[in-house]
Amino acid sequence: MCTTRDHSGQAPFKDLKPPHPPEKKGDVLTTSLKAAVAIILTFSICLALYFTTRPVFFHWPDVPDPPLYMTELYSDHSPTNISHIAFGIGASTGTWEKRLHYSDIWWKPNITRGFVFLEKNPDPRTASEIRHRVSSDWKRFKRSAGSESAVRLAPGGVDLFRAGLPNVRWFVMGTTTRCSSPRTWWRCWESTITGVWYHYFYGSDQRVWACVGELGVGLSREPGFHQIDIRGDPFGLLAAHPLAPLVSLHHLDSVKPLFPNKTQLDSLQALMKAYEVDPSRTLQQSFCYHRRYKWSVSVSWGYVVQIYPTLLTAKELEMPLLTFRTWRSWKEGPFTFNTRPWSSDPCQQPIIFYLNSVREDSAGDTITMYRKFAVETDKKCGRKYACAMAIENVVVSAPRMDPEEWKQVCLHHHCLFNCGS
Repeated sequence: MCTTRDHSGQAPFKDLKPPHPPEKKGDVLTTSLKAAVAIILTFSICLALYFTTRPVFFHWPDVPDPPLYMTELYSDHSPTNISHIAFGIGASTGTWEKRLHYSDIWWKPNITRGFVFLEKNPDPRTASEIRHRVSSDWKRFKRSAGSESAVRLAPGGVDLFRAGLPNVRWFVMGTTTRCSSPRTWWRCWESTITGVWYHYFYGSDQRVWACVGELGVGLSREPGFHQIDIRGDPFGLLAAHPLAPLVSLHHLDSVKPLFPNKTQLDSLQALMKAYEVDPSRTLQQSFCYHRRYKWSVSVSWGYVVQIYPTLLTAKELEMPLLTFRTWRSWKEGPFTFNTRPWSSDPCQQPIIFYLNSVREDSAGDTITMYRKFAVETDKKCGRKYACAMAIENVVVSAPRMDPEEWKQVCLHHHCLFNCGS
């Protein structure tokens, strides 16, 4: 341990040193020039090191040449199809292995193009058809609200563009908890052509929307995108699908399985079987009425059939049953759409039939069969309800829906209801 003292005996020759002569003006100028040269030299070395080592530290590839990119894009006048879409999936290595099955359901090798963006290279034993890339340095973005995953996903669109995939007209970003419908994505767009400022925004959707808004890109509302920012049972929402092609389902880990007595993965595989047969008609709602019994029937193609032993208007049937709750508060509302209450009385609930099988007949029409899902109850319902409960299966025959119908005025399809033996 060193100490200092102020006693004169510590430095007996201190007072004998000659005084320093005053510095000349020329010496001051020389010293200043040397300091300036040293600063410039240091800055130059740092700049050279930055540009030569930037890819190693930041994993930030160069942006494709914009004029060349746009020239190639505008030279192709063919209609938009699945080959013109690039998909980007934002994920972490910790969740990718658990959730990659959601993405593998809809990803078609050699057809679907894109990457999954991770914060680091995954385990080599992780088997997936989707190629991966390491995300750019997202940690440099500020975050004062929302989750880290939202910040990580927001720059993903830039990473996807910088990948330089050729002839891309649309860039689609999503997460591992989303199930997409690639064959209907391009139908939505066939005729349609975040950093420091937004750190306080909650989710990745809001961040991306704000950033692309600065580029002059407006927000288009597409009813087929289902954010699924709900909790509980999504049955009521999906059984009353809007007049739009099914495009994607998000946040599937936050809701109950789409089908009872199935896992969420098995439920999605069942829904995708119907989607592969007729993607445009999947989840489209049709209404039927049985005059003799005064029944109302709602068909959500490829998913569920509901029989109400009473007459309901089409306006009532297209209103979702409230089987779900709000995202944060787990309450019965409010929502941005109207809902119908789900009755606690079993005799006031619809008889529900879930998809059991799907096939094509010799004429090219689709045949879907729906099996009754009965909830056990001790309550005795009236004769009218018991008659409807006696039905075990519902078979729906329908022609393939022409995708061109989405370019016309969309109306709910109607159906004919016949009781067989």
